[in-house]
Formats: sequence, structure tokens, C-alpha cells
Amino acid sequence: MNLVRWPMVGVFYIYWFMGSLCFAQPDTISESDRANTFFDRVFDERVARYPERQTYLGIKDNYGDWNDSSDAMARQELEITKENLAWLNETIDYEKLDVQTKISYLMWVQRAEDQIRNFKYRNYNYPVNQMFGRHTGVPSFLINMHLAGDDSDAGNYVERLKGIGEVFDQLIDNLKMREKLGVLPPKFVFPRAIESSRNVITGAPFDDSAEDSALWEDFRSKLQKLDLGEPRKVQLQTEARDALVDLVKPAYERLIAFLQEQGSRATTDDGVWKFEDGDAFYNEALHLTTTTKLTAEEIHQIGLNEVKRIHNEMRSIMKTVEFEGDLQDFFEFMRTDEQFYYPNTEEGKEAYIKRAVEVIDDMKERLDTLFITKPEADLIVKRVEAFREKSAGT
Repeated sequence: MNLVRWPMVGVFYIYWFMGSLCFAQPDTISESDRANTFFDRVFDERVARYPERQTYLGIKDNYGDWNDSSDAMARQELEITKENLAWLNETIDYEKLDVQTKISYLMWVQRAEDQIRNFKYRNYNYPVNQMFGRHTGVPSFLINMHLAGDDSDAGNYVERLKGIGEVFDQLIDNLKMREKLGVLPPKFVFPRAIESSRNVITGAPFDDSAEDSALWEDFRSKLQKLDLGEPRKVQLQTEARDALVDLVKPAYERLIAFLQEQGSRATTDDGVWKFEDGDAFYNEALHLTTTTKLTAEEIHQIGLNEVKRIHNEMRSIMKTVEFEGDLQDFFEFMRTDEQFYYPNTEEGKEAYIKRAVEVIDDMKERLDTLFITKPEADLIVKRVEAFREKSAGT
């Protein structure tokens, strides 16, 4: 009897287990679907609030507008995040989510909590600095991201040119607000930022130069590729020229004048320690950018130890190559000897880009050995725009 009973019991448990799965599965899928619908909605709503983000994603809604970078907008974002986080916590049962959705849930919650916790530090940054910022980001965005495939796109390019004045007025307001909080870039930042800004409004139609400015060259080039009648092209070109001369140039001149004034008040202090509550801000930055719970002092000591190790390795290399001199001499040699650099000429720059493309192509051939899913978008190497070539970070 036992021989018969046990299989029957086994069959009963199998059916019970399968039945449990059948009853549980729809509930799990339903909760995961609800969560993923929420994530999609919140993402789409956020994108809809930022025209530049839409452009980056290939969406041409609000194609003639710029982001609102006011403090009021930042506060609105905070309230939206709080409301969304509250809804997620109150509505979604984490335990009923599938594995992938649990990961999405945890990542979304972490980002939301980070945003809320760090809102008080929203002004602890430099919107204009020696490597990047709104002053170079605006023209770079138009040149690289604003596609002009038809009449409407070209017209929206002109609208964005007309809106640069408001963008920079907001930027100046943000810089003033930061200065009141003691957040002021170090003195060395200002000459470079001012130079980059001047470069944007150098060339036609801003002056009598025979060479076109970067924005004027870009707009005319995109316009000429469109299948539009000549009268319409002339109209758009005239509107763009007027916007550049009457609105863009004065906007940059206002920004440059403000940067010159603010630069006169700047100091050589270049660490966040100079900010009020700078230590707490730095520790929070460590929390956001590392996965450890090490203190700032501990991480700094790791850095010192690594520098010491690298220096010792470099001393070994010096012996191997029979270099005569001390470590500082070796640094100077590596930094300045022409054999380590492409010449700073058009030919040298093209050679550098060619070599970079070769390295990337070599990498692409090896991707299948490491990855299953690969990006669809290609990785392209191109020169930085001339107006920010000297100050762009590498």
C-alpha cells in the first residue's frame, strides 16, 4: 500500500504546487505591470518637462525651446519626486514584483531618495567652468543635437537662437544665487570661460570677419541641405542672422560682463571645503559616487598609498629605460617631449582622430567575447568645436 500511496501523494503535491503557481503568477505579473507602467509614466512626464532632453532622445516636441533651469523649476521637480516616491511606497507591493522589476524598483527608489536628500546641495556646483557649462553647452547642443530635416526644424533652430537671451539671464541669476551662498569658482576658471564665450561670438555675422562663426556656419550648412525654395531659405537665413546679432551676441556680452565682474571677487581656493557645510557635501558626494562606507580621510589615504605605489613603479621604469634624472625630471620629460604627442597642427589632429577610430574599431571586434547585448548606436570620434577647443576637458 505504501508503494501506491506515496506516488499518489506526490502527484497531489505536484498538482497543488502547479496550481499555486497558476494562481500566484497573474498577481505577480499584475503588480510588476503596475510598477513598470509607473516607471514609464514618470520617465515620460519628466522628459516632457525638458525640451533639451527630448532632443537628445530624438523627440521633436518643444523643438524650439530650452530647459527651464530656474530654482522654481528645481523646487517643482523636488515636489514631483516626493509625490511619486510616496505613491510607489504606498501602492506597490515590492514582494509581489518579479526579479527584474524589483531591480528597477530599488534603483528608482535610490535615485529618488538621493535627489530628495541632496536637494539642499543643488547649488553646490559651477554652471560655468573652464571645461564645460551653459556658455559652451548651448552652441554645442545646437550644432550637434538640433537636426534640421525640414522647414519646421530650421524654424525651431531660429526659435532656439531667439531664446538664448532668456537662457543666459537664468544662468546669470543662478550664478548670483550661488555666490550669495559662497559658491564661487576659483579665479583660474574665469579667464578660460570668458575666452570660450568670446569665441562663440567671433566671426560673421557678429563682426566683419571673413570667417563664419560656429553657429552661423552650422545653421547655413544645415539650411542649404534642405529642399526648400530659395525665398524661404533667404527668409530663414535672415531671421537667424538677426537673432544672432540682436539677441545671441548681447546675451553673451551680458554673461561675459558678469563673469568679469564676478571673477574680480574670486579667490584661488579651489576645494569644496570652502563651502558652508562643505565636509557634509563632500561625504554625500562620496556616498553617491562610490559603493563603500569609507570616510573621506580613508579614501584620501588610499589615494596617497596608490600615488606612492605608482611612483615606485615609475622609478622602476626609469631604471629600465636608463633615464638620467629624478622622478620630477621624468615627469617633465613625459609631459613635454614631442615623441609622446601628435603635432598641434591640422595634420596632427587628423592623425589623432584616425588613431582613436582604429582603437575603437579594434575594441568592437572583441565585444562579442565579453558582451551579449551591445549598444545599437555607434561610437563616433569627432573634433570638439573650435570655440571650445582650448578649454574642453579630455
